[in-house]
Amino acid sequence: MKTATEREAPWETIGRKLPDDVSIEDAMSITGLDYEVGITDAIVEIPANEYESLNVPFPNKRVTYRKDTLSPLGFVGNRYHVLQHQEVIPLLEALTGTGWTPLCGGTLKGGAVGWLVGSLPYEPKSGEFEPNLAVMNSFDMSSGLRFANTPLRPSCNNAVQLMMKGAKSSFVLKHSKHMEVKFQEAREALKIAVAYAQRLDEEIERLLEIEITVPDARNLVNRIIPIHEVDALGKFGPALKNPRGEWKDLSERTVKVREEKQEDILRHWLTSETIEDIRFTGWGWINALNEMDQWTPRPKTNERGLAERTLLTQLNAISGTWTSMAHRSFNDMSFRAGASN
Repeated sequence: MKTATEREAPWETIGRKLPDDVSIEDAMSITGLDYEVGITDAIVEIPANEYESLNVPFPNKRVTYRKDTLSPLGFVGNRYHVLQHQEVIPLLEALTGTGWTPLCGGTLKGGAVGWLVGSLPYEPKSGEFEPNLAVMNSFDMSSGLRFANTPLRPSCNNAVQLMMKGAKSSFVLKHSKHMEVKFQEAREALKIAVAYAQRLDEEIERLLEIEITVPDARNLVNRIIPIHEVDALGKFGPALKNPRGEWKDLSERTVKVREEKQEDILRHWLTSETIEDIRFTGWGWINALNEMDQWTPRPKTNERGLAERTLLTQLNAISGTWTSMAHRSFNDMSFRAGASN
């Protein structure tokens, strides 16, 4: 796992940093977002016989492609409307006029997704994160025009994402030929983003007040990588939990693998330098899991791949991560008694 001094924010790993006071038009050029996207019928080649094939239109499907490289980007429906990156410029200019400052940008999946990350005009009371708002535009139907919160914990360059009740983490405008990009929509996106940052600040303060002991941590890690059923008295029962969430016997090898993962998490929680001052709190536990989510090497995944995974997780508000599961454990205090979900 990379040390904190070796890390970069995920958007800095795969994107281009922007100079101060850059115009949105120049930001598009610097970050490689100044390409146009075309759309055409989807044609498939079907073998007619051993020697010939026929080009046949695929029903109800079209293909988007980059006009500069002619690279296909994705299959879309017949009613899909291409919203060019350039068409979003007035909206982004409206954002900058209300305090959003672009920091970094780039593309994913060969240009099927373009994005810009910028800082929000909000100063967290907790001092535990930098509030950011990302704008994502896609051409493969993975999303409409999305505004997503991408806060960062600067002491360890960890992207932070908590799914909190009553806090909207993203704001989406669908691609439509009737869509009008309005200043009011930009203000609404910014309003939602700042409200999320405020709610995150409050949640961090709450988590900092939760004391976590080693026995607590053992109960909590069993919720993330379940091995033992835990009874109401906090004692491990005889049953084991399989990947489908059923309490049944697992193989000895599976149990061993899970026990090793649990010990890795506990070891990191107890030794990580980036959570020195918050280690034995709920916020410290979540950050230990967040670090392992983002910085644990994975087979066949390089540094850029890890950064893309982290950024897409934030942009698309994916909740099935260790970090999200850890946060859900604090929705109540049942882990104190060791009760299982």
